[in-house]
Amino acid sequence: CCYVTVLLLCHGVVVVSRCCCYVTVLLLCHGVVVMSRCCCCVTVLLLCHGVVVMSRCCCYVTVLLLCHGVVVMSRCCCYVTVLLLCHGVVVMSRCCCCVTVLLLCHG
Repeated sequence: CCYVTVLLLCHGVVVVSRCCCYVTVLLLCHGVVVMSRCCCCVTVLLLCHGVVVMSRCCCYVTVLLLCHGVVVMSRCCCYVTVLLLCHGVVVMSRCCCCVTVLLLCHG
């Protein structure tokens, strides 16, 4: 799914784009479920004094090992901001990753 939103403001233009992808894999014979989701969002601000581009991508992966009662959840997000100002360029990048492991018990 991809969405594009364009806002025409008095002092500039804002373009927002978002794409999400979903993948689900079911290996029922082995009791494994893999779910993956990635969302990317790009925002472009065309201001009077420069251009601001903000990009964000998040990926979520969930693995369910049903027979063993194990759930593994992984999440990674990357943020990139680019400022094209009159006097130079500023690039800011940041990535965050988190992994959660749940060991379930039946008693």
